Amino acid sequence: MSNLHFQHDHETQARIAQAQSEERRAELQALRIAVAERVYGFKPCEEGVWLTPLDIQNGDPYEAFTLLEELPEYSTDLNACSLAEGRVLFDLGFEDEYVAKLRAMYERGVSDWISWERFLLELAPEVKCRAMLAALAQAEGQQAQGEG
Repeated sequence: MSNLHFQHDHETQARIAQAQSEERRAELQALRIAVAERVYGFKPCEEGVWLTPLDIQNGDPYEAFTLLEELPEYSTDLNACSLAEGRVLFDLGFEDEYVAKLRAMYERGVSDWISWERFLLELAPEVKCRAMLAALAQAEGQQAQGEG
């Protein structure tokens, strides 16, 4: 009898949590956007791509990543900064937006492809990692088809 009561109580709590989640989804999303913009200095860009503070500081959203080819001795600092900024986006719940940023960079010819794949694995092994890598692999395939 107590097991049945516990199961019923668990289901009720699950329904309440789901209802609260649905009610607050838009509110939470607005809060995440406000925190990303006001606290961490991110700016939304076209197609759901976020500009990071490093992008904004460089004046061009992709200039920082062209520096990877021009100044290889500086690339470690840029990569570490990008990794830290990406971690903020993941922590705020913007996994898809950060992946869109990586995809946009890759489509513009970022040379350091292997490190970005590694960054994804380090950033969020528990968060959609295989799906993200598959999406980026698909972008890579589309780029290869366009070149071929």
